[in-house]
Amino acid sequence: MENVHVKLEIGESISSKKNLLSAEINLLNIIKNLEKYRKARDIELKKKSRLRTELKKLIADMRALEKNLPETRDIKRSKEGKIKMELIGKVKSAKLEFELEEIKRKLEMLS
Repeated sequence: MENVHVKLEIGESISSKKNLLSAEINLLNIIKNLEKYRKARDIELKKKSRLRTELKKLIADMRALEKNLPETRDIKRSKEGKIKMELIGKVKSAKLEFELEEIKRKLEMLS
């Protein structure tokens, strides 16, 4: 390979050096901003991961609570304006009988 030399005027060489230094400054700023972005992205991913695990725990707790809560009744109005009660969920008749017997025993104890 052969070297090629180009003669520049003093003004041209100064302006080209300024342009080169400006380009270096811009590149360094870009690198600095990229590093900030990577750090922020890592923090964001860690927070999202922690949030996901907390949500899974919360959903599991809600399901466990839902299983332990008693059956509920939903009151709805029909088109005629009558109130009708609907039982939500499955009610076991054995459970109702047990509760009924327990209430009867308590009444007898009070009498």
